[in-house]
Amino acid sequence: MILRKLFLLFFTLALAGWLFGFIYYMAVTQALSPQAPDVKTDAIIVLTGGNNRIHTGLELLREESAPQLFITGVHPNYNPGHIYAMWQGDPKMAECCITLDYVATTTIGNAQETRRWTEGNNISSARIVTSKYHMPRALLEITAQNPDLKIIPHPVTEGDIDPRDAYFWQVIVSEYHKFIWRWCVLAAHKMMASYGI
Repeated sequence: MILRKLFLLFFTLALAGWLFGFIYYMAVTQALSPQAPDVKTDAIIVLTGGNNRIHTGLELLREESAPQLFITGVHPNYNPGHIYAMWQGDPKMAECCITLDYVATTTIGNAQETRRWTEGNNISSARIVTSKYHMPRALLEITAQNPDLKIIPHPVTEGDIDPRDAYFWQVIVSEYHKFIWRWCVLAAHKMMASYGI
């Protein structure tokens, strides 16, 4: 009987913690907006995977928010011509200032390729472009891989994801769980490193 009560108490507390965390996560992500829009950075970094991300990155480049644009996680079937077709600025600028990464297939991969590219191009500051719901995990991974990189978040709203649709909740719940998992993993690694394990 005592074990059953303890189990129910633990389950209730765990459920309450999960629910509170989820509500907080959803409220924070939905309230996100582009930070310091007038501040220029060394680069604009776009993490692919949703609508409006690449278009936003191209628009920021056209507005000269940064001299270079790095798009990470580009689908293998998405050739440079597709990107250039969306570009509305100087064609020469598109060829010299836009770099496409086809290696990354996950957010962790995005962070790793971002590190390689920023280190290889002496990038010390970057404006990160991704969806609102994806931004917390993107910043978590990129910061872990690039601790010295000055980051300005530039979240975008996905045009095909609406709170009135079931798909919206699937995405938010999935991202919430992924964020918690990766936060725990990275925290554990940091703790082990501090003890020399």
